Amino acid sequence: MQIMLKIEQDKMAEVLAALKSQWSQINPKDGEDFRYEFLDEIYGKLFKKQEQLQSMFFAAALLTMFIAILGLFAFAKYITNGRIKEIAVRKILGANDLQIFKLINTSFFVMVIIANLISWPLAYILTKKWLETFAYRIELPILPFVLSAVITIFLTIITVSIQARKVVKANPVDALKYE
Repeated sequence: MQIMLKIEQDKMAEVLAALKSQWSQINPKDGEDFRYEFLDEIYGKLFKKQEQLQSMFFAAALLTMFIAILGLFAFAKYITNGRIKEIAVRKILGANDLQIFKLINTSFFVMVIIANLISWPLAYILTKKWLETFAYRIELPILPFVLSAVITIFLTIITVSIQARKVVKANPVDALKYE
């Protein structure tokens, strides 16, 4: 049997002593087995678990982003190495550095946009289901989705541009001298 009481702070000791002495009469099934917990401690344990879960998800997200950026960097290197001669010809024909950066970044930009459009509904559904497990719910704002898209686009442009910079700064003669 469980009883929930609201007790004033200064009367806590005497109320607990009275309950303990009369517990066998209040609940004969438990006999002398009188146990009590404070509600703020129970909620404190719940919030601590949520904070641990949050830090675990944050660490997993950082690790995932790091692996994704490494993969993106390798893919950008592969693509730019495959297009070295094309880029050299474009430079010889008068293309400036910004046009070449735009050429290389466009395909990656489109892939990131498509990936965001695919992942948004899935993330929304999973997050909505997770939020339904709480007693007090909030409406899921769109800001985290937009912010994640902006961050992924920004990281993609930076990562691909770092790799593309090496190809853009290279001498076009070196890429075409064997042709």
